[in-house]
Amino acid sequence: MSAPLLRKSRADCHEDQLDPSVDALYIRLIEGPAQCEVIRVNDQVTLNIGTQEQVVGIEVLDASEILPGLKEAKIELKNSVAV
Repeated sequence: MSAPLLRKSRADCHEDQLDPSVDALYIRLIEGPAQCEVIRVNDQVTLNIGTQEQVVGIEVLDASEILPGLKEAKIELKNSVAV
């Protein structure tokens, strides 16, 4: 059975990281510590929402399936800046 689409929980948001051992990617969109609500979009993607309803980060499970080229290092997320 599939999980609900908008399941919320609280979490401390963490820094950008790629964990190839579990094929997970976390993209941090703001600097500094943040307490977040976690909204599960689907089985592979969650959004971390901070105070004032800002998106703090995005977690992607099965990242190499969703982002082709990730394992071959064709995608670089270093020093990303939102505009």
